[in-house]
Amino acid sequence: MRLSAYPREILILGGGDGVAVREILKYKSVKQITLVDLDPVMTHLGKTHPVLTQINQKSLQSQKIKIIHQDAMTFLEKNDKQFGVIIIDLPDPDTIDLMHVYSLDFYQLIAHHLMRGGVMITQATSPYFSKKAFLCILKTIQAADFSTLPFHNHVPTMGEWGFVLGMRQGDISADHLKKRGLQLTFKDIDCRFIDSNAMKSMIYFGKGVLNHLPNVQINTHLRPVLHQYYLSGNWGVY
Repeated sequence: MRLSAYPREILILGGGDGVAVREILKYKSVKQITLVDLDPVMTHLGKTHPVLTQINQKSLQSQKIKIIHQDAMTFLEKNDKQFGVIIIDLPDPDTIDLMHVYSLDFYQLIAHHLMRGGVMITQATSPYFSKKAFLCILKTIQAADFSTLPFHNHVPTMGEWGFVLGMRQGDISADHLKKRGLQLTFKDIDCRFIDSNAMKSMIYFGKGVLNHLPNVQINTHLRPVLHQYYLSGNWGVY
């Protein structure tokens, strides 16, 4: 949000539980959130189930949110609207059916829907449990002409998890994006964990983690290599 030049129009792909929406609503700049989730049952639970509404603070009942029940890629293909921030909160790429929302074509569509100076972010599996899958997602996003900022964090329910933030290469270089990420502050946002020091620790990886990037392939419709990378991960120690 802090890195976007236009943090007013937000697109969330997935996220039917309302937790991502809860966090986005903390920013006063937000005017509208479009949430695209394939499963109407999930968004209904996010709106009405007492356990979820307690967790998401009734975020899906906000007047700022518009909910659309549609496949994420189908939405991008049939819609021309641009957004200042795009958050991709989709399931892990553990089935062939999900390869299209981790493909080069998908990320190229994401770039098309970003405003100038806009930011995208996606979960990218685990750089520890499934390093090749993480690097494949990172490399595929880079191939869609994004400057990228990979980062990681320990999620109590998931272990060490990876994410990729991207801005179009025409807007910023990868080095400048990393520099801006290291300068982020969150003093005026109600956060339980993240602050400038936490952000710095998330941006830096251990020795050698990113060294094998040249050895992985990008994920495409015709060559969905990500599926095998994911399945070959060290999930036995997960």
